[in-house]
Amino acid sequence: MKTPTITRWLAIAAWTALLVAACDSSSPAAPSDGGTDSDTDADTDSDSDSDTDSDTDSDSDLEQLIEEQLELMHVPGLAACIVKDQEIAWCDGFGQANIDAGTEVDEHTPFLLASTSKTVTATAMMHLWENGGFALDDDVDDAVGFDVANPSHAGEPFTYRQLFTHTSSAADNWDAMDDFYFYDEDPTISLGEAVTGYFSASGEWYDAGSNFNDYAPGSEYDYSNMGVALLAYALEPLTGDDFADYCDEHLFAPLEMDDSSWRLEAFADLDQLAMPYNWADNDFVPVGHYTFSDYPDGGLRASAHDMARFLLLYAGAGEVDGEPILEPDTVDELLTVQYPSVEPDQALIWYYVYIDGDTWSWGEGEEWAYHDGGEDGVATEIFFRPSDGLGMVILMNGDWPSGYDEIETVERAIYELSQEL
Repeated sequence: MKTPTITRWLAIAAWTALLVAACDSSSPAAPSDGGTDSDTDADTDSDSDSDTDSDTDSDSDLEQLIEEQLELMHVPGLAACIVKDQEIAWCDGFGQANIDAGTEVDEHTPFLLASTSKTVTATAMMHLWENGGFALDDDVDDAVGFDVANPSHAGEPFTYRQLFTHTSSAADNWDAMDDFYFYDEDPTISLGEAVTGYFSASGEWYDAGSNFNDYAPGSEYDYSNMGVALLAYALEPLTGDDFADYCDEHLFAPLEMDDSSWRLEAFADLDQLAMPYNWADNDFVPVGHYTFSDYPDGGLRASAHDMARFLLLYAGAGEVDGEPILEPDTVDELLTVQYPSVEPDQALIWYYVYIDGDTWSWGEGEEWAYHDGGEDGVATEIFFRPSDGLGMVILMNGDWPSGYDEIETVERAIYELSQEL
């Protein structure tokens, strides 16, 4: 089993450090619009020929810039997309998805998303919420059928709102959670077995001292993967559906997220997936395709294009391609900070970052709804700017770099491209 030295909390801690440290902003300027005009023909005037040449040069410049940063970060592959004006404005892939198989990355390559998966979990849960499945301040006990309680604060409920915002007092006990990892197969311990065994006092992985924080539910913040797993598991007794099947029916199918699944078995050819890689002894080392029983907190595999489709749901206030999937009020609730006195940047799973060209070396002083993910050989992030619906997806099949100049160079290039589209 994978040790907890590189886990889903790693990116959270790293980005928190980033937000309090000024970063170098002297990286190369980003290219302009990377598209070409497919209608250009032999009669096109010289100005249009010049524009097309410039666009082609921009494509080449962007590819060179990203490939240079991938080499510096020791990451084999990257896929990225831009959502703008309620459309997927740009997508592309760079580098290699599977080195041994010779598979190159494109916008349809499925990557393990790690904790970025939580935004999909939140969206699925809020689909159930808007259909009357639960209220945010309900006690999750009522759904799961066993007592969920912090032993230091017996009788205080674990609510859905707390689980959505990492304020429930649930803690991540990696000694237990490492049992939930499986390699090259889907988990043989179910989500329900893992959650019940972790939170029920009679459970196999229950530890009163390690599975809970000392503070009362709702009073403090501590990022909790198992809290999100508990949140997602509640859907199953509430609906009678498997959580992964619910996502297939109510999110992935209507959003046409055709390259997305919580299950390895859904992918016919694993060589087409982005293999997670570590960098060791000056070479890429494949980690293998792994899964975990608490999968709603980080186990989704999806392509950059699919995650751009997912961001369209937010850009369109719940509507995509003219089809309503969520109510506008549900999207608003997902993006609303819930406990400002406890954690002022935390909405329902989404959290806010302020990108102003200072603490992050790009941006124009705007708040973005954001989530990232870091697993062994995986680094992912999605950005959504509620003020105008601009969104960005960046997926990589390598570890987050120890420094952030390189990934910020990529972010800035993609952001500046978005301003030219």
